[in-house]
Amino acid sequence: VKMHGKRVQVTLSTLESDFAMDSALVAQCGQLHRLLTACFLHNGFFHVAFNLGYLYTLAPLEAGAPGAYLCTFLLSGVA
Repeated sequence: VKMHGKRVQVTLSTLESDFAMDSALVAQCGQLHRLLTACFLHNGFFHVAFNLGYLYTLAPLEAGAPGAYLCTFLLSGVA
């Protein structure tokens, strides 16, 4: 991945250090993006697949609203 003209290696450890939930960094440094991005970091493919499958069963409960699946996913990540 290139950022600002430089090649940057993206690894799991860099993703976790930049985007994982850390309440101290949220409270003291104002890194509010961590409240949402933490829901995208999980413990493997099957964990993510199971969660998405479960959320897919909940989305129809929102009366077929446009974007119901995405809305359910994002709101459950913040909750």
